[in-house]
Amino acid sequence: MADLPLWSPLLLLLLLPPEASSDSSHALSPQSHPANLDSDALHLGSHGRLGPALNMTFDLTKVTRATSYFELRTWDPEGVVFYGDTDPKYDWFLLGLREGRVEIQLHNPHARVTVAAGPKLNDGKWHRMEVSNKQDMVVLAIDGDEVLKLHQVSKPLAGAPLPPMKIVLGNLLFPPSKLRLPLVPFLDACLRRSFWLNVPLASFSPPPTRHPPLRACEPDSGPGAYFPPGSQAQFALKDLRPRGEDPWNFTVELGLRPVGAGGPTRILAFGTPGSDPVLSLHLRNQAFVLSLGGSAAEGRGSLPRAPSGLEAPLLLRLGPAGAALSLGPREAVLPLAPTSFAAVAALWEQPHGALILGSAPGSDPRASPAAFCLERLLAQGQILDPDRAQSLSDAVWSHSCPRDPGNATQIPPR
Repeated sequence: MADLPLWSPLLLLLLLPPEASSDSSHALSPQSHPANLDSDALHLGSHGRLGPALNMTFDLTKVTRATSYFELRTWDPEGVVFYGDTDPKYDWFLLGLREGRVEIQLHNPHARVTVAAGPKLNDGKWHRMEVSNKQDMVVLAIDGDEVLKLHQVSKPLAGAPLPPMKIVLGNLLFPPSKLRLPLVPFLDACLRRSFWLNVPLASFSPPPTRHPPLRACEPDSGPGAYFPPGSQAQFALKDLRPRGEDPWNFTVELGLRPVGAGGPTRILAFGTPGSDPVLSLHLRNQAFVLSLGGSAAEGRGSLPRAPSGLEAPLLLRLGPAGAALSLGPREAVLPLAPTSFAAVAALWEQPHGALILGSAPGSDPRASPAAFCLERLLAQGQILDPDRAQSLSDAVWSHSCPRDPGNATQIPPR
């Protein structure tokens, strides 16, 4: 194996001359941009399971200023904003979020660093972020405040070759398990007004490689998970154990908000993929309907919706006596015969038993045309993160909900 170089191109970029303070042609505050520039906003999370939202390649011999800046908006606490490398084994850099705060992971022949800094950014507001150099330091600034400085050392070039640099948005170029501290890469976020190594996206030639957009960056959103018609998420029941006390019981809590008009839709089901559900919950004729099997037509546990648009938390409790559905002080019960309860409880012992949110996998969106947001999602008191689901439709917005259903733009789920 050839000897590793004694310099890191990523570090070398950080040691390039800093931008002169008199050059403010690109260093604009978020307030100084006209509103029509929002059209360059790029959504990251809808691409995550397909690959990076954007791929860029740089000829380092032509880079003169190593400053990158952009604005980011998200409700998502964890994921990749951007990743760059000259060699995925020896020289890479990651900027992401974990628990809402910025995290930098750096791996090269001179330094192996994982560090977090700054305030929580998953508040649904636009935040300006800048990664630059000042003398021999890497500096991260958020909304104009320096929140992190990393001191680095690099050897002179001395005629050494410079490999190309890759920068990708919204994902990695290797499995997350190879990170110094693994995280879930998919970030439900919007990014706009970006300059990469001081180059605006519009100036790249040839243009960067993009995935076709699955959704637009809507002007107004709130926290939660949005399920368009025909989309679904599956959580393994073996990871969601019933409470150990006697009698057996299991609870699911939903902060549910139907979005737009539509016909009947399945909210959740208990079953195994590819088979008819054992138990399901539908929204039908302005009522929540519990039923054995997959159809709401024969449901016997029915609870009318609240007249307001936002629902109180909807609580589903399973036990030997039946399935109870409560919405505030109101309750409906679907009795379960011993054989029916045994079929429900047996799902926890099956390797493919699942809690399925949304429509059945592969179902026709026209048969379940309503969409909904889950602004609260807990099982056994544990918050469920759609990004950590066993499977998740590409069309699901894992951490944001449109306030205006007309802005819920996406392609049909695969």
